[in-house]
Amino acid sequence: MKFFPTTLGKTLSFVACLLFVLISCSKDEDFELFKDAVLNTPTSIQETVKDTTDNLSSELVEEGSEGDSLTQSPLEKTLEKRTNDFLPVNDAYLGSGKGYNQPIVRLEKDVRTSYLMFDLSQIKAIGGHITTLNLEFTIDSDQGDGKVSVFMGNSNDWSEKSLSENNAPETKTFLGSIEDDFTVGSTYRVALDTINVEPKIITLILIHEYGNDFAFSSKEGNGGKPPILQVEFEAPIGANSNNVLTSTAENGSITGNSASVQLEKNESPIAIAEGKPLVGDAPLKVEFSASKSTDDKAIVAYFWDFKDGSTAIDQNPSHTFSEAGTYSVALSVKDEEEMVHTTHIEVVVNARPLNANTNTPTDTGAETTSGVDTNNENSTPKDTGSYPPDAVFASSFGYSPSDATEALKAALTSGSSYVIVDKQSQDWVVGPLKLFDLKDLTIVFEPGVVLRAKKGSFSNLGSSLFQLVRAKNITIEGNGAVFKMDKTVYGDGENRHVLAINQSEDISISELTLRDGGGDGIYISGGGALDYSKNITLKNILSTNNHRNGMSIISAENVWVENCEFSKSSGVRPENGVDLEPNQPNERLVNINFINCKFLGNDSSGFKIAPGNLTSSSKPISVTVKDSEFRNNVVAPVDGVFKTELIVGQGTHSNPVKGNVHFERLTFNGSKHRIFKSKKSADAYHVIFKDCSAYNVGTSGGRSIMELEALSGENTLGGFTFENFYIEYRVKEPFLKINAPSYFTVKDIKGDFILKEPNDIELLYNGGYNPSANQNVEITYTHID
Repeated sequence: MKFFPTTLGKTLSFVACLLFVLISCSKDEDFELFKDAVLNTPTSIQETVKDTTDNLSSELVEEGSEGDSLTQSPLEKTLEKRTNDFLPVNDAYLGSGKGYNQPIVRLEKDVRTSYLMFDLSQIKAIGGHITTLNLEFTIDSDQGDGKVSVFMGNSNDWSEKSLSENNAPETKTFLGSIEDDFTVGSTYRVALDTINVEPKIITLILIHEYGNDFAFSSKEGNGGKPPILQVEFEAPIGANSNNVLTSTAENGSITGNSASVQLEKNESPIAIAEGKPLVGDAPLKVEFSASKSTDDKAIVAYFWDFKDGSTAIDQNPSHTFSEAGTYSVALSVKDEEEMVHTTHIEVVVNARPLNANTNTPTDTGAETTSGVDTNNENSTPKDTGSYPPDAVFASSFGYSPSDATEALKAALTSGSSYVIVDKQSQDWVVGPLKLFDLKDLTIVFEPGVVLRAKKGSFSNLGSSLFQLVRAKNITIEGNGAVFKMDKTVYGDGENRHVLAINQSEDISISELTLRDGGGDGIYISGGGALDYSKNITLKNILSTNNHRNGMSIISAENVWVENCEFSKSSGVRPENGVDLEPNQPNERLVNINFINCKFLGNDSSGFKIAPGNLTSSSKPISVTVKDSEFRNNVVAPVDGVFKTELIVGQGTHSNPVKGNVHFERLTFNGSKHRIFKSKKSADAYHVIFKDCSAYNVGTSGGRSIMELEALSGENTLGGFTFENFYIEYRVKEPFLKINAPSYFTVKDIKGDFILKEPNDIELLYNGGYNPSANQNVEITYTHID
């Protein structure tokens, strides 16, 4: 298609509009850098002022079908883009049929619905039409998660003081949704469809589809950021350009008079990036600074893109580049009017040669042991580059590709507070590394390092590849390093762990793969004077294909396991992903947390809690597993092992430990057998499931999806809460079986289940038990298609 200009004036107007669109698009793209990092302060109006362009003359020709011509409309010559932030004129929520007008607006699935009214008629009054809508709300006092959908209401016949179930609008048109974790103080933006939104008074209805309830600030909030409807629209150039669009009162009328304002020209900020050093060997730590960046008013936000997958929003961040390469680091700054400027600074990271910083020991007359030079001068790297001044490279203590045990042990016990296990041309082949009383030490493994067990060096059943005993304040940064054993050579034993932590405290370990252990991938315990380890943090760990368990916790307090995977445990019982199993009554499981973890493809269960050796005199247990996935466990269980993804027990005695176990937002997917099995009395610790879901489970048939079984020697069964548990399966089995003899009492069980299965099978009581003997039992379930 060809476009033929009609007059010079029309051409100039078209070009000016085109230039404006291009400039606006460029600004929008830069602003995306800040959408997750910067919270915008609401203003009554934000205007984009269109520059005019004079003395332009050109023809615009687009190839296409011949004979079609397009004549520009008056709007194409006169429209400009504007942006307004509108406060609600009414905001309230409906709960149990009653309206609430409070400093916060609440949302809760099937319980509380929110209503926001906005007056956009001022846009229509100046001849504008809406192009983009974004709803923003800020979480206040009560955080939660899940999905929120936004709808257009079918009426505006309500106010925040009169809202009730009788006048509350009904949903009319779906406009958009958001799914997230909603944390206190954070602002969230929902992009809304504008097709059915006219510039008039509108009601938005917010519905919580699923997840934990939460609250956001209302316009009357106690210092919180109120809801904002950010509207981008097009309006004739100069229309009302000297007036501020005002908010409206409760009845929808405009409050106050339009105030005349003088629009000041805003200068774009200027980003200036600096860094030191900008050239060096990997890993290279660079101190960046944006302190010399300027603006005519003030810079309100900074965004650094280091071009290696990492970003920062500080003015003067530091960043370590692990891999060699040239990085064009981008700095973007934004001013109060949201104008953005971006600049770049180049960082050159060289590959450090193998064995760099190594001072080969020479015969200085100093006594040596097992080939390790004990002369301090020769045991310290010449140049630690970007690392702390007392950092040492482990290879400088006499690395040998056939056996690097003594070199690594000497480095770790050298007294330095910072040890780098540097990448060599071959693996670090070591025997058992049993390290006593390390304190205040950071151990950094370079990317690509493999710590491999030396064959023939682990004949002692108690040996571990890497073991910390009585350690304090230790940080291990794995950077993807692999700790590897060979479980096939260790027979049927269940020890020889990959990583063991005994009697230790304040330990932080991240970014490691632990595989092929003769026992567990990770083993945490107490012993001696300290019968537990405490303050242990594990992040981004893969523990896979280990002989016994992916992880065992015998005795610990304050353990945080985040973003970890425990998979393919196989070889000797119990073969679980994770096993919490104290050995003595004086041991403990206190504040044990697993967050966003995966339990996959283990021969037995994905997760087991077995506190049978604890009693009512032991410290109460407290365990939380949330936002985690169980998939395809119970691959090849040995005889006598319960076939279930998740199992909790009490032990064989009748004096059980107290406490609480929380399972929140767990997902079970593709399980062949049960997803949960329990054998405990009502007097033992309480187990809570909240907002969990299961899909395509129990596929092998022959068993209920969940089972609560009586424990021999007891006379009660119970202590469970199942809140909002969704289960989807196809086999002809009950979703829950309660298995107890006639003389038992089933007590203290609350349950709320949603079931999607084709046979509508009821809850099953089995073993001779009559549910008329129940005490404090309330289990409800709904079958859906």
